[in-house]
Amino acid sequence: MTCNEKAESQSGNRFLALLAGVGAGVVVGLAIAPKSGRKMRADIGDSVDDCLDSVSQKAGELRKSVINLAKRGQREVRKTTDDVADKMNDAATGAVNRVVKAGADGAYEAIDQTVDAVNAGAKKGYEAVDRAADALTAN
Repeated sequence: MTCNEKAESQSGNRFLALLAGVGAGVVVGLAIAPKSGRKMRADIGDSVDDCLDSVSQKAGELRKSVINLAKRGQREVRKTTDDVADKMNDAATGAVNRVVKAGADGAYEAIDQTVDAVNAGAKKGYEAVDRAADALTAN
């Protein structure tokens, strides 16, 4: 093979390689080419609508959950308040009965016992509120 024939053969090979590369690029370009502007906007609009629907649904679920949690909190607070009121009423009634029984001499001791009972009731009330708060935050 002469130098000229060799150069022509290499040029032909290069040209075929160039055509093959261009053809492959066109095929790959068409395969991964973005959609038309109208189609792309429609797809984006659909995606946004789907996202908004999902957010709206989640917001509704969250709203229901918050309402239920608030109702549970109200019930727990009412129950705790009623329990504390009952215990304070019992302590006050007991104190009055002890003072009446003890007369003047035992009044100071009866008052001290009443103060202790009120403090114990207050402590139980705080503990009940803490338990109610823990129960609310556990769920």
